[in-house]
Amino acid sequence: MENVKRFIPALLAVAFIMLVPLAARADDAEALQRAADSAIAKIADGLAKTKFANVKTLAIVPLRGDTDGYATSGLRSAATKSSYALFTRDDPTWDMLLGEIEWGVRREDVMDPATVQKFGKIAGVDAILYGRVWGDRINMWGLRAETKLTVTLADVETGQELWSSGPVTGAAYIHWSDALVQFWRYPLVLLGVIVALAVVIAIVRAIRHAMRPL
Repeated sequence: MENVKRFIPALLAVAFIMLVPLAARADDAEALQRAADSAIAKIADGLAKTKFANVKTLAIVPLRGDTDGYATSGLRSAATKSSYALFTRDDPTWDMLLGEIEWGVRREDVMDPATVQKFGKIAGVDAILYGRVWGDRINMWGLRAETKLTVTLADVETGQELWSSGPVTGAAYIHWSDALVQFWRYPLVLLGVIVALAVVIAIVRAIRHAMRPL
């Protein structure tokens, strides 16, 4: 029994080492989603200010680089607050067109006008929103998550761009409680912890020195 007790601290340490990275990834994912929400909110503000007489209904093409679909889903929700009606995916032509561009021949943040015009075959779609998630990252020094997006509105009749958000960056700060629990991941917090420990050690030494008999 005594031998088993000796291994308990080691087992707890191993469990801690294995669980902390999982918690860190979960925290990072949550922060990146909040950063995407911030970027989408900025794009939604810009889109809400647009008004084109020939555009009544728009469809949203999944954003390139949006691996989990979170940004695309957020963009759909934001589009419902604009002056345009939102097309829902219930047309077989839609799936066929997505198959043609997914995410095919050298498409960057600009879609070929001829490809845009193909969406005009879908009844009721006047324009499409397409774009790209340029990247998301955790800024370890800045203690924040950052997501960069670009979104373009294009007319399906002419294939031409009507409006573009330009590069938009959303940011969300890491919660201090998370940063303190995982302080070794963040240089700024780690530096603060080291300085705080140094100050505590200096104070303890000063108190001990003052308490020594003369």
